Amino acid sequence: MPSAELASAAFRRNSRRVVIGTEPVSSGDGFFDRRRLLGRRVAARLRAAETDRKHAPAGGERNGRRGDPAEREAERAEARIDAGARDIAAAVRTETNPGMLTLEDLATYQVKERPPVCMTYRTYEICGMGPPSSGALTVGQMLGMLLHFDLPAMGPGPEATHLFLEAGKLAFADRGLYMADSDFVEMPEGLLDPVYLAARAALIDPARAMEAASPGEPPWKKARLRVPDGERPNHGTTHFVIVDRYDDMLTATTTIETNFGSRVVVDGFLLNNELTDFAFVPEADGKSVANRVEGGKRPRSSMSPTMVFRDGAPMLLIGSPGGANIIPYIAQALVGILDFGLDPQVAVDSPHVLSRGGPAQVEQGPEAAATIAALDVFGHQAEAANLNSGLQAILIGAELLTGAADKRREGLVMGQ
Repeated sequence: MPSAELASAAFRRNSRRVVIGTEPVSSGDGFFDRRRLLGRRVAARLRAAETDRKHAPAGGERNGRRGDPAEREAERAEARIDAGARDIAAAVRTETNPGMLTLEDLATYQVKERPPVCMTYRTYEICGMGPPSSGALTVGQMLGMLLHFDLPAMGPGPEATHLFLEAGKLAFADRGLYMADSDFVEMPEGLLDPVYLAARAALIDPARAMEAASPGEPPWKKARLRVPDGERPNHGTTHFVIVDRYDDMLTATTTIETNFGSRVVVDGFLLNNELTDFAFVPEADGKSVANRVEGGKRPRSSMSPTMVFRDGAPMLLIGSPGGANIIPYIAQALVGILDFGLDPQVAVDSPHVLSRGGPAQVEQGPEAAATIAALDVFGHQAEAANLNSGLQAILIGAELLTGAADKRREGLVMGQ
């Protein structure tokens, strides 16, 4: 199960901060290349070494040969991973619904580091996770269309909400047709092309809702005939954001797809149920679905861990669970913070409105009836729905970090 690549970047960063005596502990002796996985306990021990450096003898090394504690922990971690892989392969072969996962599958699995997807929105650069997640592309498409409307001058209200819903319809139409694991599926290069998004924005009538949105034709060198994929609910996702004392920053979304994942537990961990994120039907009318099942392929997700930069410096971390609704949750919060100047907690607490191509959905609550009535003026067939986000955000100021935790789920802002 080759996974040195999985942790090497993080541990190279940690190693630059750990000093034993006067010599920094680095990966130069190659043990990151030899070991499979250095888990969190190794990171904790390396960080603890930093606090001990003041006790190290001058010019000497307190802990003997450099790297020894990490080397020993890596060996133990490797043994645990090998044992865990055997446990997983055995556990999925249940009597009621036996799986086909093998040790060979686990041994050949590779963690892939992918470049972020970034786009410019007004004076900000917004970056997120690229395929096989559809998050950054779809959020980027929505914002790229809204860029052509003066939302800051418009402010929160029915007019801005109408435009937001229309941008969501158009973006989700492209998502359903084009987006999937780019290792297996040719995707248009121009999904975030400014000229293309300007043309899509021109389809939005500021006074009237469109009945249905069709996929566009973004710039594409290798066009393919495809049929759109539908949506499926997802209830097993979590998100958190962190800024630490070293100014390391993390926005992380994890998922097992649904509550309790596959309902199979190995050593206290629930195994995921991610296969249901693939399209259930591989083709229709002789055309293939981009997100169809294929061996070795990763299913399309909606995970949208997002970083916002201003003048090259990070200024906002944000993300949420919520299945396909993650995308409009993030886009709405970004509009609230960046365009309307809302405090992050106010933006997170704001009632959700969204459209994934079908009828508009308005978050259940005291304001739902009034919002539905206001949207009816624009021709939206809106309905109240349980829009249970779990947004987490940190706004990074010059002297202050401002956190926000979604009250709809478990969450807490903490700092010291």
